[in-house]
Amino acid sequence: MVRSDWQENAEFVAGIDNRNGFVLNNTIASAILSWQSMLPRNAHDEIGSIFLDHGAKLWFIRTNQVGGKDPKILPIAPTVVMGQWPVIPALINRLALASLPVQWKDLVIAVSLLALYGAIACPIGLLSGFLKPYPTPENIPRYLWKITRAFFAPALIEELIFRVFMIPHPAERVSSLVWMGWASISVVLFVVYHPIMALTFYPEGKPTFLNPIFLVLTALLGTICVIAYGLSPTLGTVTLIHWVVVVIWLYHLGGEQRLSLNRRFRRRTTTHKI
Repeated sequence: MVRSDWQENAEFVAGIDNRNGFVLNNTIASAILSWQSMLPRNAHDEIGSIFLDHGAKLWFIRTNQVGGKDPKILPIAPTVVMGQWPVIPALINRLALASLPVQWKDLVIAVSLLALYGAIACPIGLLSGFLKPYPTPENIPRYLWKITRAFFAPALIEELIFRVFMIPHPAERVSSLVWMGWASISVVLFVVYHPIMALTFYPEGKPTFLNPIFLVLTALLGTICVIAYGLSPTLGTVTLIHWVVVVIWLYHLGGEQRLSLNRRFRRRTTTHKI
């Protein structure tokens, strides 16, 4: 999407616009539309990739070496955060690339993978007794508040950490082997993360988060989200899948009842000890 002021200035320079002078729009919306120009490395890599895709050769000129090559001279990063800590601009770039709006094809992918997840997870959960159908809560406003909260935590936060930040975006053009390696690591860490949370910051998750069936279903969810991110590398698509699964499990298949039971048991145990 081209910023309106840039488009008008291009017409002015080309001589097809009779206005005098350049137009400058310093709004936040304009800054968001030109985010790639605020990340020069991303723009540089995108343009370079276009040339390489068309069979061109690239010649890199080190401007800090003008006048002769000196191996003792290195360029100075423009800022500490955006230069000397390369992981930070890389994560910002991945977030920007994954923040594109969800389109119809993304929704088709999400629905198809949700159906695949349900076809595998429901028989496993129901036959093992881990999943038990529960009616929709009668308090609709509270239910809507809970599912809205679940969209941001855990769905959005966990997908941001384990998918967007961890798995290379297709625009980075890494090899399939590297991509699959990071995808596998993200699934493993996604599974391990839940028992760690139950044993540390979220004791209400114990013993549910340690249940083998829960870990199997979590691994399956992580795998489905990895496939979704490979087919549709947008944060919205994977967050939608994660959110729907969490909502159905918590409020329709006994997840909330399990966690509430764990919470009440901990309170009784603590009172007994006192």
